[in-house]
Amino acid sequence: MRRCARGDYAIAREALFNASRYADATRIALEIDYSENTFVMHIRDNGRGLDESVAAVGCRPGHWGLQGMRERAHCIGATLDIANQPGAGTIITVAVPGKKAY
Repeated sequence: MRRCARGDYAIAREALFNASRYADATRIALEIDYSENTFVMHIRDNGRGLDESVAAVGCRPGHWGLQGMRERAHCIGATLDIANQPGAGTIITVAVPGKKAY
């Protein structure tokens, strides 16, 4: 279980890195919502969105960022949603049940 530690941080780091490196975004936002029941993190950018081939396959050949985010989310009991808006950005949402997050 040690490799799962700090999974939420690693997912956020990867999402922010991808947005700054690949998306050509001029605006990136990280929003955190939390309650007793759930910890939710949204990473939004106004970039070009995921390439259609990447969105269809779920990863970029030779790159492990999206796959790693999915694996980390699974490992910490979170849900991961990647909403792709070609030409208008990407929204990544991670939701961790409160019992696992706190």
